[in-house]
Amino acid sequence: MSNRHSPSPTRAGLDLQNARLLLGKRLSVLLHDQYYFNDEKDPGDIGSLEWRFGEREVVSMYLLSDGERVGADLLPSDAPASFEIEPNMTCSWKRETHLQVYQHPTSRTQKFAELKEFLTLPTGKR
Repeated sequence: MSNRHSPSPTRAGLDLQNARLLLGKRLSVLLHDQYYFNDEKDPGDIGSLEWRFGEREVVSMYLLSDGERVGADLLPSDAPASFEIEPNMTCSWKRETHLQVYQHPTSRTQKFAELKEFLTLPTGKR
């Protein structure tokens, strides 16, 4: 998807359609991009999510550039590049397994039964 993080009325419907692909699927792995400042983990800042299920199926979800809407597509997500604010002040992200943090005995065997429509629809309704 070109302009992956740019919101538009056209992409809103596609995002919702892609997110709905999770319904009825068994989650195999849930990854997220974890934010670090100077190699210290910030547990309150979790970035993009990558839902993996089936055989090599993936749905990535991430915040769009407007800071309000969520995008969803069928490509693996890319962790943001690290950068320095100033010398010895580095912002970075690491790909981590989310299920280790929120492990539930049935999380890998249950299927998605519901997906709340949190993506903005083309009509502006939520």
